[in-house]
Amino acid sequence: MKKSDRSESKKSSKTPHSKGSPSTAGSSTFRPVPSNNAGEPMTRTRSVSTSAKDTALSRSASSSFNYMDCLSALEPATDPGKSVIGEDYVTLASKPIFDGANGIIFKGSDAKGTVVVVIKTVKFQKSQTSETYRASVLREFDNLRKCTASKSVVDVLDVARSQDSEELSLIIPYYLHGDLLDHLCTFRSKKVEVSSNLKDATFKQMVKAVDFLHRHDIAHRDIKPENFLIDSKGMLKLNDFGYSVDLTKTVEHASLNEISCGTNSFKAPELFRYEKEQNEGKELDLLKINFKALDIWALGVVYFQVFLMFVPWSSSNTVSDDKNRTMEKYIQMYPESEKHLVALVDKLNDRSFSDPSNPALSHFKKLHYNARGHILRALNPDPEKRCTTASLLESKWLTEVYAQTRDLIDLLPK
Repeated sequence: MKKSDRSESKKSSKTPHSKGSPSTAGSSTFRPVPSNNAGEPMTRTRSVSTSAKDTALSRSASSSFNYMDCLSALEPATDPGKSVIGEDYVTLASKPIFDGANGIIFKGSDAKGTVVVVIKTVKFQKSQTSETYRASVLREFDNLRKCTASKSVVDVLDVARSQDSEELSLIIPYYLHGDLLDHLCTFRSKKVEVSSNLKDATFKQMVKAVDFLHRHDIAHRDIKPENFLIDSKGMLKLNDFGYSVDLTKTVEHASLNEISCGTNSFKAPELFRYEKEQNEGKELDLLKINFKALDIWALGVVYFQVFLMFVPWSSSNTVSDDKNRTMEKYIQMYPESEKHLVALVDKLNDRSFSDPSNPALSHFKKLHYNARGHILRALNPDPEKRCTTASLLESKWLTEVYAQTRDLIDLLPK
């Protein structure tokens, strides 16, 4: 991923590592800091932390997490929205972990200084009124709360308000191991060997998280490695529900954001078509959009990033980008049926096979041989024909994958 990709990802992300307040643990007021290609390796600047990176790997260690912090449990608030930044929660540093277009993230604590938390302050957007801003933040909070039964989703503890503005902040636990992209960056830069089995087991955790959401009628819409935090046991926790949609409230929730949201590298091709139609003044029928299929496409791209440390394309946009030949050919030559897909997988398993007319296939050849067909199904240009999280988890490929969760963090250089 290029630096430009990474910065684009930063803008699109909205995760729970935002904290806001000026300087130290004793601060009483919150003042936000002003916000400011295929086969390519991922890159990352560390000014982005847990929520807005993009599709490549490399990072500077300028604001690393303090792994020595003592964490203790903080019970979820019984009356969310009543807490105040500067009174009930305070920041522990003047420099944010992340400052992006959608939010600012600080490391903080409760007022007693006994529990380390993340304070994610959601920024007002120009298109928002006070009502739609509040509705958007509460939607994220409610969708996270709806998933509290899952071990694969971050806990949300509270919603807190600013003392001197209408801004709201989400309070989540502080995960001292950062996010998955941090680890991928380190593995790449330090040339750490990661087994195929561990890569697949890591991906399996991600699929399980999305599967839980989909079984509870939640679509995430911003699936990517930096939105998976890592707890002390090495478990992945899906984070940043800022674009999420409760599919039992599709029209109400989806209308709070642009339909074509997320990070370009992970966006499904139909999103660019929807964006074009909206720009032309056409009205979209939100109930006809397959929001779960958007997450499936993103998971397909994520597997490349986890397994190969790069993404197969910088964008799937062929609507407004007439130079995106790689995606254009991929869509045109995608197998017409399951029979044709199986035949293509057989060809990919032949080491001597190559198809210069469809350059994206060269990247599929580099994937684990058991994964190729399933990732092709996830990356079906037709959203109605994409596989599901259930079919991925039931596949022979992922049912046979197992690794200890700690194996991932144990690989980090000491």
